[in-house]
Amino acid sequence: QAESEALHSKFLAEELIATPQLALVRCRLEIGRLGDNVIDMFEKVMPAVLTGSRADLQEIADIDEKVDSLYGHIVIFLGKLSKTSLTDQQAEELTYLLQTADRFENMGDIMQNNMIRVGVHRIEEDIVVSEGTLDIIREYHQEVYSALKNTVKAVAEEDAESIKRVRDTKNTIASLTMEAAQRVIERLTADAPNRLKTYTREREFVEHMDRIYRLCRRITGSAPEKKAN
Repeated sequence: QAESEALHSKFLAEELIATPQLALVRCRLEIGRLGDNVIDMFEKVMPAVLTGSRADLQEIADIDEKVDSLYGHIVIFLGKLSKTSLTDQQAEELTYLLQTADRFENMGDIMQNNMIRVGVHRIEEDIVVSEGTLDIIREYHQEVYSALKNTVKAVAEEDAESIKRVRDTKNTIASLTMEAAQRVIERLTADAPNRLKTYTREREFVEHMDRIYRLCRRITGSAPEKKAN
């Protein structure tokens, strides 16, 4: 029952199309549900990819099915709403919400199509990520995870403070990106088995996290400013 509910929209209904302002508010809440599933994926993806089993990787793929389902409901709803008579402000918000849904779905695809592949290669190539490297990647992952949670809250609740928190992470993420890159390169020069393959998989994982962070920045950076009524 819970699994079935997760695949269907909770806040969207056909009758809302007649009241665009309410429809947009409810659509934000549904995109919040979409984002919550992306958060769930991202929380689990690092341990699954770097130290987990094939079953752990499959769990990520299963959550992505929920993301794809909710994304479909949202896009169809916004398509119908776009054919109604909207004010300029409502049309701008609709475009933003459609782009935002696209970006959250893109995050799911990055994890499903790219990060899981890193995990499969790690298992097949018998790669063991060192504890020192894991510590740095964990810190990076935690910062991006916080940015992602703030991004979802910014969209679902039109929360200006959450937008600011995401924007304020720029320097921290840049520093962690450099630190992670240096650590991965050090591993390449270490006298360790599988060092080239280990370097490749660690670098790929960090790059995919950076792609997700950049999508968070785009979502919060393009948010329409709230206008007084």
